[in-house]
Amino acid sequence: MGLAMQLIPQEWPHWLPVEPPGTCAQYHRPRASREPETWVYWQMAPGVWVNQWREACDDWRLLSQLQTLPADVYKVEAGKQLIALYWAERGDVQVLQRIASVLKALA
Repeated sequence: MGLAMQLIPQEWPHWLPVEPPGTCAQYHRPRASREPETWVYWQMAPGVWVNQWREACDDWRLLSQLQTLPADVYKVEAGKQLIALYWAERGDVQVLQRIASVLKALA
């Protein structure tokens, strides 16, 4: 599927309604663009994505992808080299395929 996975320790924002586990599965793939945008969004409730200031995601292209993710995806971040997603790993192969599709679309 073009993904890599690792268990990675995370420090979560204090304002999340439910604190995710301290070590979480991170699925990631390389970014395609040479000058990609960088951002981080946390899922406050199913389909509700906010940035570090708890402002709702207002980028429709990005939000349309994020809203397809399962409720147990805690965070999605885009760095200069990787797009990464932090997930509780609940679900079947179809859920993983959906995650892979979102990461590919956002890479």
